[in-house]
Amino acid sequence: MGFLEKIKSVLPVSSRSFHAYERELSQKLDSLEVMMRVLGDRLAAFEEGEREISKRVEQSYWDITGNIDYKFEKLTLPTLQKIEGTLDAHDAFVSAHLWDQYRNEDETEEEARLRFFKSIPPAKGALRAHQTASAQLLREFDALCRDNGLRYWIEFGTLLGAVRHGGFVPWDDDLDVGMVRPDLERLRKVAQRDDRYRITEVFDAAVHCRQIRFRYADEGKPFFIDLFVYDFVPSNSKTLLKAYGEIRLAMVEAMRGDSRLDAWHAATFAQVEESPDINAAFEEGNHALRSLGFGCNEEEARGLAWGIENMDGGAAYPWSLFPINDVFPLRRLHFEGVECFVPNNPEGMLTRVYGDYLLFPKDIRTHYKHVSLEDE
Repeated sequence: MGFLEKIKSVLPVSSRSFHAYERELSQKLDSLEVMMRVLGDRLAAFEEGEREISKRVEQSYWDITGNIDYKFEKLTLPTLQKIEGTLDAHDAFVSAHLWDQYRNEDETEEEARLRFFKSIPPAKGALRAHQTASAQLLREFDALCRDNGLRYWIEFGTLLGAVRHGGFVPWDDDLDVGMVRPDLERLRKVAQRDDRYRITEVFDAAVHCRQIRFRYADEGKPFFIDLFVYDFVPSNSKTLLKAYGEIRLAMVEAMRGDSRLDAWHAATFAQVEESPDINAAFEEGNHALRSLGFGCNEEEARGLAWGIENMDGGAAYPWSLFPINDVFPLRRLHFEGVECFVPNNPEGMLTRVYGDYLLFPKDIRTHYKHVSLEDE
């Protein structure tokens, strides 16, 4: 039964002429159908217009960006590269000439450069006082580690200062130390039993790392040593380095997409003991690395790898993975009068991080300050 027949069946025949009502309703339905077709045509025209506008906007975007890219790649970039090459050549010429003039007859150019860096005056005032107190902390840290059979080595700016200056780089203000994971875990227990010292650990969202520092227990002494963790690995191959970089990147992307960590990203720092979700995220990354042999037995190790909970390393950084014999066996070297441990190949380690570390330094005025010296 059709729609109109259903209506007709429920209406009294005597109430009105159903045929007249049927004609009226049919006319209205026809009018409605015409209106629907008109609206449909207009909607189709609108959608076609919208597609055409979008197409034109997209084309304009690519025309503009393509033109910019073309001008940069074909015009600006070659010019910049030419300028860079000219400046590099000029710097190389001036550098070679100056070092030749500076060098004594009985010394090599490397010896002359080291003599130059060691002749740079040390820091003064509050920075020098901070450096001296930090060196004392390093002296005590060295004694604590030797007393407990713990291995460590100074690295980065601290190693650079030891080799190039015999102490602190004059504009530096922090200490950097590397440790393999088993020794760092033991150091935590040693520090817990010693009321002179403490180890602070916070999660830093700016670089997605676990910031670990060795300090005095007295909070009135703001001096610290940055501790960086390394893992034993079965090789130092490029394949393993690439896999490390991919896992680190995936871990950071997962952290950024995890709503449970939004408060951490907003605040930047979070206490380790109060942040099980952040810790779990790092543990997932470490678990993935362990499946590749990270954290293997020392007897099986052929390399050392930058721990995944350090600041971003990945495949972009040449210190992320390197031969184990670049570090072990450790050597002793003086830093600010403190005899401390350095890698077995300090020059190779510095070259890996800084390239030619005996070039005239570019960070004299731009070095990042790790502490405020106003209240010290």
